[in-house]
Amino acid sequence: MVFNDTSNMQGLVQAYEDYTDLGENIVSGVTTNLKRATRNMNIANRILWADIFHSYGGWQYDDSNQTNLPSATDTLTSGQSTYALPTDARAVRAVEVKNTGGVWNKLIPLSEDQIQSGSALGEFQKTSGQPRYYTLVGRTVKVFPASNYTQAASFKAFFDRGSVNFTYTDTTVTPGFEDEFHHLVAIGGALEWLRVKKPDSSVTSRLENEWLRGRAAMKKFYSKRFKDKYPHRI
Repeated sequence: MVFNDTSNMQGLVQAYEDYTDLGENIVSGVTTNLKRATRNMNIANRILWADIFHSYGGWQYDDSNQTNLPSATDTLTSGQSTYALPTDARAVRAVEVKNTGGVWNKLIPLSEDQIQSGSALGEFQKTSGQPRYYTLVGRTVKVFPASNYTQAASFKAFFDRGSVNFTYTDTTVTPGFEDEFHHLVAIGGALEWLRVKKPDSSVTSRLENEWLRGRAAMKKFYSKRFKDKYPHRI
């Protein structure tokens, strides 16, 4: 579903108007209302992203509105142990570095607790060399040992990132997940409004049930999406 379709009434905004019973053009035709509805649907979109993220079935999800892949490279710098993650990184999947022979090597993840169980943090792998391990601190990746060479585009992080927000001026933009579940953005957004404006309404209760059923169906779908790796059992 596109975000806003006043011509054919097939957009998320139009579904939001129906679910809230606000009426035709009350949201799409009033900028202030449209901005609030956009905020509410972005909240729902983020909740749905979390559902998909926790339903991982071997096929990494990435919002289809993203324009590149969820990875980033940086210069591997001699003596430097920390590298910043992109601001949109939500979870780190892997870290690799390229050696001087041009071969990528996957680093071994360690927590600070694991390091400190056998060594003082400041003493662990403190002599520069070929990086072998990494840990995460805030929004940075710390490698051990620090590299003893400088080489362009030789540090790489793979990560998950969040949903892409709608803007109130969007028209043809669609949610970044499977089409069959797009309507959930409008339902979840409408509930954000109904819980405040009509918390005791039977409409609110019915939509709550639809929201929960739809989310459960979506989570089931995403948990089994990679059919070739996780085929159905007979």
